Amino acid sequence: MQRLLSRLPGTKDRSPKPQPGAGERKAARPEGVAARAVKVTGGGTDPDSLAPRGRGPLARAGTKVTDLVRTVREDLKELRETDATGRRGGGLWRSFGIFVLIPTVLAALYFAVLASDIFASETRFMVRSGDTQQEVGTGALAMVAKVAGVSGTSPDSFAVLNYVKSRAIIEDVGGKETVFRLFNRDRGDFFATIAPDATWEDIVEYWQDRVSASLDTQSGIITVEATAFSAEEADWLARQVVEKSETLVNEISRRAREEALRVALADVELARSELAEARETLRVYRNTSEIIDPTMTAESIGQVLSQLMIKRIELEARLETTASMIDRDFAPRQVIERELAQVKAQIAEQEGLLASQGRSGGTVSDVVARFENLRLEEEFAANRYSIAVSSYEKARQETERQQLYLVEIVRPSVPDTALYPRVAAGIFMIFFISFVLWAIASLIVASVKDHAI
Repeated sequence: MQRLLSRLPGTKDRSPKPQPGAGERKAARPEGVAARAVKVTGGGTDPDSLAPRGRGPLARAGTKVTDLVRTVREDLKELRETDATGRRGGGLWRSFGIFVLIPTVLAALYFAVLASDIFASETRFMVRSGDTQQEVGTGALAMVAKVAGVSGTSPDSFAVLNYVKSRAIIEDVGGKETVFRLFNRDRGDFFATIAPDATWEDIVEYWQDRVSASLDTQSGIITVEATAFSAEEADWLARQVVEKSETLVNEISRRAREEALRVALADVELARSELAEARETLRVYRNTSEIIDPTMTAESIGQVLSQLMIKRIELEARLETTASMIDRDFAPRQVIERELAQVKAQIAEQEGLLASQGRSGGTVSDVVARFENLRLEEEFAANRYSIAVSSYEKARQETERQQLYLVEIVRPSVPDTALYPRVAAGIFMIFFISFVLWAIASLIVASVKDHAI
């Protein structure tokens, strides 16, 4: 009020003097404001009479006083909202009680009286492989993984983690029937149990609340906490999670081995069929050409020709030597000539063998060229088959060395006492959240009122 009165031109702090009682103080405040308004305008206290009747300084003063009277009325309305002691803030305390204290009391009543006891059984395990380098990896990707803090974690660990949180494990432990048997309305309070008409999406979400799983990316250890309304059921549920996770790991390992061996065996079979086909083609060609090894045949013909050519040269040299010394009719010379003729005939015969065409329709040189190509294909197929067999054996050894297995670090156990609900933590959490929301809402309302004034 003092701030509003100070807006009038030429006014000073004219706050009313303290009165003996709070009720008198409430009445004196609006009357003092109205009296000041009368002194300024020179008229009555009726707000209608304060309206400006013309232009000029008096009209402007009347407009300001009219705004002042409207503000006084709003202040009187706020004064009626104060508590019995005359102090302002009664509405604030009422809102505090409604939005903070009542939720806190209800939460305390629920956690202390209505909430059902929940037992928890914890287990820890990790997925290991016979090949440690397979888990860590090599190269630049491994360096990035180490910097990111996932150097000790294999992709199979993430697969198991997702499996524990998925619908698949629920179906493996018994499906909806098992969930409804363990967590129906008759087993616990309304908020801790599952509705009888819950859908699969609701069941999966509820399962993730009852069975929590986390993965330590540094060590690769998976921590699972299973909760139930009895200690034995919590222990049974944790053991089921470990058992089904181990089954999944074994299935992943089996599929990996079978896939690796299948690919290697398919390569062996393909190489074997190619080798058999190459050998069959070579056999058919040998039968067609009636030559076991054309290369050896050609080599033998060449050796005979070489010997015959050397002998012909020797005979021709002897004949030229004797031609100048003895007569043509002399017997030794005729022997040399007949021998030379026989050698030339043998040379012509051997050359005819090289140029002759067999049943295959080609000369010996053509047969040799074709035979060499077929034999080269056979050798290539044999080498490939040998490599495929070696690869298959190596793949078999690698699959045995890279076999996955689940290592149980902390086994599930039957808890002695209920771990949940945590009464003090739950009550404090409700109080803190309610208080923060109430404080934010109160500040927003106060800010809106200040801007309105």
